[in-house]
Amino acid sequence: MNITTGFINRSAQSALQSDTSAANSKDRTNSENTSSSGSRISNTTNSAVQISAHGHSISLSMQGANEFLRQELGPSYLPLARGQALLDQAVSMVTATTEIDIDGQALRNALQQEHNIRDAIPRPNPSSDSGNVFDFLSGSDREALEAAYDYAVENNLDADDVELAAGLLASDRRRQAAIASGTIYLVHEPSENAGKFIPQSSANLPNTDTSNPRQSLIDRVTSGDLFNKNPFLNQALFIEAAFRTLQLKN
Repeated sequence: MNITTGFINRSAQSALQSDTSAANSKDRTNSENTSSSGSRISNTTNSAVQISAHGHSISLSMQGANEFLRQELGPSYLPLARGQALLDQAVSMVTATTEIDIDGQALRNALQQEHNIRDAIPRPNPSSDSGNVFDFLSGSDREALEAAYDYAVENNLDADDVELAAGLLASDRRRQAAIASGTIYLVHEPSENAGKFIPQSSANLPNTDTSNPRQSLIDRVTSGDLFNKNPFLNQALFIEAAFRTLQLKN
């Protein structure tokens, strides 16, 4: 049973208990004065039907909320506040379209866990080989990326360029964090770089060419057309990060 299904079942049963508490009390009294078990069987059947009806109602609302979050959340490099606002909207969608009383906080927790919506980012460790490189992005970095992402979506542009910009900037932020902590990470690649060293963080960059992704990316950066389709990406914040991450002279 997944998180959403568990919440639906608990909510339906809770609603049924509230709706039928008085009726059950009356039925128990009547059953004491009759030898027939028909009334009790009927009550049990009605309870099951009511649970099913409540569960179906909540399930439809939850399906809509889940689909809304899947479509609107976007990548993990976007601002955390965006996810929290969308989560609040999803909760409102469910509570406004169901006839029973739902625990809004429990619903919010279920949706947040189901879609892995974070409300905080732990301090990333630049010496760790695990984790999400986007965790090194600052709040202002994420806001700049959000503007670029929304522009790409609204103008039917490929959002891969935004992810590339996020990867380059996050790699640069990781490098800065490594320098600040007194640690340097280098990988030797003599076949491609003639004995030069490149930051390990560049291994996190998206592949743009399966034959030689790094050289293909360098060519795009040096030619000046890396982010020319998206004005929110074609700015110093992202271009300079690309030059630093790839160790190119600007």
